Amino acid sequence: MAGLTSETASPNKSQQKPSRPTKREPSTNHAVDSEPGSSSICRLLPATPLSANDDLRAKVLRQVEYWLSDDYLKKDETILKKMKSGWLPISQIAQPKQMKRLNASVEFIADSLRSSSQNIIVSDDGRQLRRRVPFSMEKALSADVRTIVVRHLPDNISKGELLASFSASGDIEHIHIVEAKQVYPSSRKGAKPPVPVYRKAYAFIRFADLESAIAQVTEAQALSGGWRAEALVELKCGLRPSEARAQLLVAELAGREADEQRRALLEALAAGPGAGPGALGELGVGEGA
Repeated sequence: MAGLTSETASPNKSQQKPSRPTKREPSTNHAVDSEPGSSSICRLLPATPLSANDDLRAKVLRQVEYWLSDDYLKKDETILKKMKSGWLPISQIAQPKQMKRLNASVEFIADSLRSSSQNIIVSDDGRQLRRRVPFSMEKALSADVRTIVVRHLPDNISKGELLASFSASGDIEHIHIVEAKQVYPSSRKGAKPPVPVYRKAYAFIRFADLESAIAQVTEAQALSGGWRAEALVELKCGLRPSEARAQLLVAELAGREADEQRRALLEALAAGPGAGPGALGELGVGEGA
């Protein structure tokens, strides 16, 4: 290869004069040392751009984790109905148009999730997947009604300021701030480009119990000074306090009923002649449950 020399090459006779080091132009190539024990010749490899597969894997991961999230499953039970003992065939995930547009095969989806997802488990045969933490409608609905949305916040608001301002009514489990930014409203095809709109910062604050969240909504209506007076506070679920209490009660009752049915099935299996680890596994119960 032109421009490369080897230390093992024999020099000419004594007539050869020492040459000055030549100035090399900067290169975008990466020099990779040869393996130990071989000559010190370097191989020049072209810089490798980010693989298109990496971008596709990220899109697959983002889409599948959204479909299996609490926020999605509590609104759409289609996926839940297709699950058996918590497992969902990956072929079902590959069918919707959002995934077909990505042109991702079942094998590619399985490999992407197995190598990147912290929330999803892929079966050994690569044909099924499930959530690492089983979905609970009771917990999903409960978290929703215990969360408030605080809009029209100052641009540089911090979690510490929100914690200090909202923790008086009860314990706060989680705070998530969505920073202010310019957004472009969607427009019809052929219409003038939309004018950007400045969207102020807002935050989701989840409390340990519903009454603490309701207290903050009620208190916000009586404030008359500072940024708290300008902030709009409401329950994330969009319900009034009385409706939120009713929804939480329904969720709790459904959870208790599910627990009772599960307990009854376990007792029946334990008492029956065919009870064993395989039968318990079908119910999602293993050792140490």
